[in-house]
Amino acid sequence: MLTRKQSKKLLEMSMLIRKILKRQNLTKNESKKLMLYILKGYGYKTNQSSLGAFLAGLYIKGPTIDEILGALEAIGNYERFKELRVTNMKVTTIVGSGKDEFKTFNISTVASFIAAGSGVPVAKVGCRAETSIAGVTDVLELLGININCPFRRMLQSLRDNNIGFFNPELKLEGLFKHYIGKVNFFNPLEYGLAIYTGIRVRHILFGISDLKTEISASILKKYGFGHSMVVCGMTNRGLLFDEISNLNKTKISELHKSKIRNYYIYPEMFKIKRAKDSEIAQGKSVKENAKIILNILSGKDKSARRDIVLLNAAGLIYIGGKAKNLTDAFELATNSLEEGRAMESFEKLRIYSQGNLKKII
Repeated sequence: MLTRKQSKKLLEMSMLIRKILKRQNLTKNESKKLMLYILKGYGYKTNQSSLGAFLAGLYIKGPTIDEILGALEAIGNYERFKELRVTNMKVTTIVGSGKDEFKTFNISTVASFIAAGSGVPVAKVGCRAETSIAGVTDVLELLGININCPFRRMLQSLRDNNIGFFNPELKLEGLFKHYIGKVNFFNPLEYGLAIYTGIRVRHILFGISDLKTEISASILKKYGFGHSMVVCGMTNRGLLFDEISNLNKTKISELHKSKIRNYYIYPEMFKIKRAKDSEIAQGKSVKENAKIILNILSGKDKSARRDIVLLNAAGLIYIGGKAKNLTDAFELATNSLEEGRAMESFEKLRIYSQGNLKKII
């Protein structure tokens, strides 16, 4: 039986959801309050359905920047998700929103290892697949990485090896399990994937399948991110996907020194031949996608798949402060891959995740 206080909170939550369903905008504080109500479970078993209604309502009417910022602040300030400051490290992350019109293999995962091999600290985060064949968690698990290892061990790997995988489902319990990366429409909480690492990440390569990249960049700016990039790639057929593209042009909104610059880049700028869409499409199974990752890291695959991961790794290296521009960053990424440092980053993450630190130290 609900107490009077709980009943009052539940009524307030219902009224705010009703407002959204009427296609009325919430203020930043109202959005924050609603998200905190959901997080704290004032609705008990109704909190998951309330979150679903909140996200669906935002999607139907179109979320405002204030609504997204309010939800993110609620999560970032919630006692269970307190972010840890990692000193003396410019931590980056790479996240794709999913819901693409075109499905690729796990580009950002490989790019993370390449960037780490270049000396850029990368806190990788991701979920299991729902709208694609193989999510980050699926392939890493198959490749022998313990995705459920303790946070402190992944943090140690980040400090020692510049790479760590942080599984949001370990921190978010069941509440977001069905909503982050797993609904068939883009939702505002995708912006918060960098928060869910549990580490203070302020530099993000954020991929979306929407050419309105400047809107997402403005959200990152208002939330306090530093040098970051929002990217939207195009295929030869004009489809959109959440990576830097080697098929066609890529729109980029770059946030740097509190200013946003919008521009396009093309494969030819990096002396890359334009690829066919089929060359970077996702594999037919988790096993096949995992094999693609190993073949690229080991140097066996020198196809268009290699080119696209180098482009995305270059983005991470650039915002991570290791290069003055994307062209120089692309060269550093190439060196990391060809000299075996990217594969070394993968192997160290695998060993650390299994708790076998003595094999390295």
